[in-house]
Amino acid sequence: MERLKVFVGLLVFGALVPISLNSWNALTRAEHRAERSGTYLALGDKLQDRGHHEDAVMAYQQALELGPFDEMIRKRLARAQCRVSAERPESLNEAVARALAIRLETLGLDAEDGPEVGVALGQIDLMLGRGGQSHTQFEAIAKAHPKSAIAQFAVGKSRLIQGMKTAALAPLKKAVKLEPDTPRFRKILAAAFSSVEKWSRSEEEWARAIDMADDGPSRLKLGLVQIELRKFEKAVESLAKAKALVQNRKQRAEAAAALGYALHGLGRHAEAIDELRFSARITGHVDTRLNL
Repeated sequence: MERLKVFVGLLVFGALVPISLNSWNALTRAEHRAERSGTYLALGDKLQDRGHHEDAVMAYQQALELGPFDEMIRKRLARAQCRVSAERPESLNEAVARALAIRLETLGLDAEDGPEVGVALGQIDLMLGRGGQSHTQFEAIAKAHPKSAIAQFAVGKSRLIQGMKTAALAPLKKAVKLEPDTPRFRKILAAAFSSVEKWSRSEEEWARAIDMADDGPSRLKLGLVQIELRKFEKAVESLAKAKALVQNRKQRAEAAAALGYALHGLGRHAEAIDELRFSARITGHVDTRLNL
């Protein structure tokens, strides 16, 4: 009888051991996933604080893959996406705008949850053809959040869109002061200075933005401003780099035409003609051909 009890006990123990080990392994895996999710979440927070918003989005997305039902992660991801779309509205198309609006509504996020959410909602309204409503919203957000760089940037750009060029300068300058290391803010401020023909200030802001994030279109704008200032040698340098950097054929043709004008200003006529011909081959524009 005792031997039978021992045998039965061993059978029960043998049956329970695999179940216990499986449960333990599952628990360990869950804890490991939660730990990794927390690491990505903390990384996203740090990236947000440092102004690396697109990288923050990727970090939060990694955290969400590991914790797909964590509402806090979902909200932080949505707010980071709002910050990116608020700064770069060209990243939105109608489908993306509608999807973001649905996501914010599902999470219960609105303009009261932060300026980046309010600005993103305004951008969505603008994308969906509700411009008047969005411009009013940008003004209200900037007033409610005077120390928010993204709120000041949004209202400044909104005023530019409406043709309020001089009125756009103050909030754009404030945005740059609040976040001096955000090249996007400096680029729009530079464009605003150009719109009111403050060429020296525009050149200064374009140069600072390029030091932070160099790209062909910015080099092109800087070169055009330097032509206005009749700084032809600097314009030639900027426009040659722009022509090498830009990928868009139309922009490359524009850079070549402007480079030809700058070279002409330096008396380098043969080189100027070569650039104008290069531009004309791409665009076929009559006005470019007549300049030959």
